Amino acid sequence: MGRRRITAVTVEPAGDLGFQADQQEQKKITLTNTHDKKIMFKIKTSDNLVYLVNPVFGTIEPGKTAEITVTRNKAPGKEAKLVIVNSVFSGDDKDLAKSFKTAKPTGGQVTVKIAAK
Repeated sequence: MGRRRITAVTVEPAGDLGFQADQQEQKKITLTNTHDKKIMFKIKTSDNLVYLVNPVFGTIEPGKTAEITVTRNKAPGKEAKLVIVNSVFSGDDKDLAKSFKTAKPTGGQVTVKIAAK
């Protein structure tokens, strides 16, 4: 039986992220590093055409935060999700995509449901 990964980030606001389906809209979420080491994160969406995330990759020092902008393009309403993959930082700050390809995530994934009505 594998060890359960401890989530190194919390997300504010907590819960689902709601959008209007008939317009382009932006929301902000804040990630907080709850680990005692610097972490790196990568954010994936289940629908990359409708939902844009900026930044996709980043690092957060212990106890600090990162603000993420989620943009929803005008599209028919449907459910989607953001998945925040996180890991204790290793590799190169300048090429986090490469760092994620070579490192196994050490933090538990955080999933945020997105709904557009």
